[in-house]
Formats: sequence, structure tokens, C-alpha cells
Amino acid sequence: MVGPFVKEIGVNAEAKKMMMQAFGIIAMLGAIIAAGCSHGQRNEQPAGAASDARMYVIRGEVISVPQAGKPGTQFIVKHEPIDNFRDASGRIVGMNTMGMPFTPGKGVSLEGIRPGDKIEMKWVIQWKPEAKEYVESLRKLPAETQLRFGKAHPPTTSPAMPAENEMPGM
Repeated sequence: MVGPFVKEIGVNAEAKKMMMQAFGIIAMLGAIIAAGCSHGQRNEQPAGAASDARMYVIRGEVISVPQAGKPGTQFIVKHEPIDNFRDASGRIVGMNTMGMPFTPGKGVSLEGIRPGDKIEMKWVIQWKPEAKEYVESLRKLPAETQLRFGKAHPPTTSPAMPAENEMPGM
């Protein structure tokens, strides 16, 4: 599907590789959603979560919030890169800045949150036994907060070794 499109618009090999990586991440996130940062960024394992669940503290700017009367629906945030994001295999691959839907977890309120607000949230993602994600907590940041958008810079560690900003024993 991508090949003919890329050929038609004349994209070079490096750009094609980047597009394929982006499509892979988008497909992975689509699967997570169907199933179910940054300065000071951390990757932790939530208490009582499945063994592969990870928590990321990420910051971003709210793009949209659910419509009134539709609680529990997703909100969209343009987030800072997540340098230490792990894929379903557990490998640290990073995640570039993107506008992405997030699901508020139990007890997380979006009251008072509007498009354009800058926020920090704890995002939990689990791959097994079934893929699911949710925002565990969310707080509004001051309007003047500077966000860093762009490419992720994953640490260079093997999958068996924790990234330098992961909690021990994860």
C-alpha cells in the first residue's frame, strides 16, 4: 500500500524508511486503541499492573477533549517525544512527537481542561495479556511552560538492560 504511493510522489529511500517507521508506530497505536516525554520523563511499572505494563510521565498540549455528555471518550494531545518508549517486544524504540488519542483512566477528570492547555500526565500502557492504555493522572501546567517537540532519542541499551531513567527491578 505504501510502496505505490511513495513511488508515485517520488520519495527517496531515506524518506521511505522514515515513513515506514512512522506507519509502523501508527499501526501499533491503532491496535492498542482498538483493543481497548520529555523533560523529567520517567518509565515506571504501575503498582499491581501486569508484568509488561509501563508508566510514562509525559507532557504535551491538548488538541481536543471529549464532547459534553460523552464521558470516558478519548482526548487528543500533541506530546513531547518519549525517549524510553518500549514496543510490544520490550525493546526501547522511542516515540516521536505526535498528536495522539489518550483514554482517561478511572477517576481521571478532564474538567477544566481545554484545547491549547499544557498538561503533564502519567500514561500506562500494557501489551499482555491484552493491549490497553490509559491515563492514570493528569495535571494542568502553567501556560508559559515550554514544551519540546520533535524526534525521540532512545537510549542505547540492550532490551535486557533497563534504560538509565527506568526504575530498578522493572
